[in-house]
Amino acid sequence: MQNGEGALGVGRELGLLYAGAALALLGAGACAKLESRPAPAAQAAGAGSAAPVAMEPGAPVARSEAPPPAAPMPAAPLSASPEETAKSRGAPLLRQGATQVSGRLPPEVIQRIVRQNFGRFRLCYENGLKSNPHLQGKVSIRFVISARGEVSSVADGGSDLPDPSVVSCIQGGFRGLSFPEPESGTVTVVYPMHFSPGG
Repeated sequence: MQNGEGALGVGRELGLLYAGAALALLGAGACAKLESRPAPAAQAAGAGSAAPVAMEPGAPVARSEAPPPAAPMPAAPLSASPEETAKSRGAPLLRQGATQVSGRLPPEVIQRIVRQNFGRFRLCYENGLKSNPHLQGKVSIRFVISARGEVSSVADGGSDLPDPSVVSCIQGGFRGLSFPEPESGTVTVVYPMHFSPGG
């Protein structure tokens, strides 16, 4: 009986040892699994970071292109003379002839003032075109500038325009002109103008 009880005691001790060893192995495995799991902070950091993009060999690379240069601005057209402008619009033409000046007043000053009043002379001619659409010719005006710069007398200086009313109208336009005072005395001017219908 004593031998049997001894054998049972030894068996129980061996069983307890096996059970303790199994528990130890299970505990070690659980610790290893816990250590192998990433920390929550590391998982959050990994989730927020962008994954690198893999480039395929030979794939074209997008490049930013510079905007095309601006187109050059067209050059401004040259201003046309009053005669060229009138011709392009089909208006009657008025051309200045060779001016004759006798006295102490620059011819360019006289011509500039007369040209500034071409509108009133053209209006006289346009009224003549209403009765004769083919009316054309020269109107030459002889006038005298007084010492005060006023036009003291106006006369026909050799006109060939075949309409006396137009010539008289233009003479009346010269009477209203005003010029700078001459350096001395009076100034006599012969001012020819050529009129023709517009093209």
